[in-house]
Amino acid sequence: MERTVVQRRARLDSYFNTQSLLIAAAAFLLGCSGAVYAFVFAFLYLAYFYLRDEKECLCACIGVLCGSLLCGIFDFYLYALGMTMLFLMVHVAKLWNQNVYRLYPFISAVLSVPYTLYAFGLDMRVFGIAFLTYLLAEANLHDVSWIQKKLVLSSSIYGILLVTLGTLLYTGNSAPLNEWLFASVLILAAFFCEPLELAVILMLVGMVMPFTSLPLYAIVGALWISAWKDQKRNVWLGLVLLGGWLSLSLPQASLYFIGGLGSLVYDERKLPFHIARYRMPDTSSSTHETLNKQIQHFSGIFSALSDYYEQISDVEAQMLSEMAKALKYCSDTLKKIDTTQTQKERILKALEGYQYKVDRFEMEVGDEGDILMEADINNIRKSEVHQTLLPLLEVLTHEHLQIVQMEHKRFRSGCHHIVMENRVPFSVDSYADTQKNIFDSSGDTFSVFRYRNTIISMISDGMGSGEHAAASSRLITNLFQRMVVSGISKMAAIKCINKLLQSDAYATLDVICFDCAMGKAYIFKSAACPTFLIRGGELYEVNGSSLPVGIIASIEPDCFVADLQEGDEYLMISDGIFLDEIYEWLNTRDTKSVKASMEGLMEVLHQRQRMDDSTAVLNKVYSNKI
Repeated sequence: MERTVVQRRARLDSYFNTQSLLIAAAAFLLGCSGAVYAFVFAFLYLAYFYLRDEKECLCACIGVLCGSLLCGIFDFYLYALGMTMLFLMVHVAKLWNQNVYRLYPFISAVLSVPYTLYAFGLDMRVFGIAFLTYLLAEANLHDVSWIQKKLVLSSSIYGILLVTLGTLLYTGNSAPLNEWLFASVLILAAFFCEPLELAVILMLVGMVMPFTSLPLYAIVGALWISAWKDQKRNVWLGLVLLGGWLSLSLPQASLYFIGGLGSLVYDERKLPFHIARYRMPDTSSSTHETLNKQIQHFSGIFSALSDYYEQISDVEAQMLSEMAKALKYCSDTLKKIDTTQTQKERILKALEGYQYKVDRFEMEVGDEGDILMEADINNIRKSEVHQTLLPLLEVLTHEHLQIVQMEHKRFRSGCHHIVMENRVPFSVDSYADTQKNIFDSSGDTFSVFRYRNTIISMISDGMGSGEHAAASSRLITNLFQRMVVSGISKMAAIKCINKLLQSDAYATLDVICFDCAMGKAYIFKSAACPTFLIRGGELYEVNGSSLPVGIIASIEPDCFVADLQEGDEYLMISDGIFLDEIYEWLNTRDTKSVKASMEGLMEVLHQRQRMDDSTAVLNKVYSNKI
């Protein structure tokens, strides 16, 4: 018995929560208006929430019906009849294996026809209102905010609600207060709405309430603010010019002044129910996976430090080893956590919200951030794959995607086999080699590795020579690589390594991080040799003045940023290579490939005896045609 009561209470809470009450309250506002355009707005509102969630749609239906009772039983009957038609058309579409999301604009336009015929008879306004309804519904589809779990409203829904509120306040009476209230609400709507959507909404209102009865200064000012709200200077200048052209009185001009002030503090991210519009919440699955990887890398950091301190102090080495084992145990424990929501399930749920019938969906995510998706979708047109499916999956995965294969399945209408993968505008090919000195083992260490869409090349030259210098440089490159893939910023990683190694070892560190997605190269230098950028046949030198890692308590590495361009070559060297050797290599090198070019440099270096270790890393940037 107690379990039954708890279940009923949970069901009630799922219907009657704050979010549902807000949806119903806004729907009540739409139902209160007895104008013909109110029917159009109401069914656009209902269809929007039907795409989000059927429970939310039910709350919106109740709110509209309750509001319509204030206008009379006949309006209540008309809304009830329209809702019956709406759900009937949706179920018929599903029976015919049609995509309800794709039919949403058409259904909204068809629903507007009976009401306009009842209001105007056989009048051209019937076709005008149906066409405008279709345009507004089509514009609403480009906003993917409804896939969010939280209550997030699209800009057109905001415009519908605010314009409805304004027309309720302004009944056509020429009283200054009514006019001023309508203008105020319209100016407010301009900050929420896109200009095209606001214009369509006002045209729908104008079909019923002629524009001559609406304050012209409010319409013109609202459209101007909506068009230029992100460019504050244009808002101020335009409002001043419009105010002079319309010869506004002091109360009317005050609204323009308020609108101008509003543009100064306008921030879309701070609008109510607007914040999470283009963000998908991270699930416990992705959180645990990221945490697990980070713990594994931290375990590797402590293990590397333990190996280094084994020759210096048994106590520190044992302590670090135990910390590495403890972190490894935590990582193994996290692997056993069963997460119910995966990224694949989120995508499938979003596709289901778009009314797509997915026969098969496979998704692979590589360790380096590569994503490969393969799907068979049963009711999607070829144009929708590019216009709807691709942008939706980019929002869900936070990646730039490209379609690598799309095939229409024979004898199955609307069924397509689609293969997609993430894309980056640039790629980097790297090659490294070294020539050791004639006396001892090499003290240089180089590393080239990839982390997600970032290619990282680095050289570390241990101070001194022999095995001690090699151990210092190996430790620095090892720690830096593990810290970066653990999520620590490059600058913070260098400073942290400096603290760890102070007075025990010191070495130079030269790092280039190629962010292939953003098209940037980040160059970090700690007492490193110059980096040479070869661009368009010209040689540019990037040099710094920072101290080596580990020599003093606090260092500030030099940091440089460069935009990637196709054909760029970044040559990193240690201090055993001379400038005249680089010039000789540039005049004689083979440019067919990075490997061939690096082999040419090694041939130049081999011509003389090396008094110091000579290491070079050559990175070449390629543009991916997308």
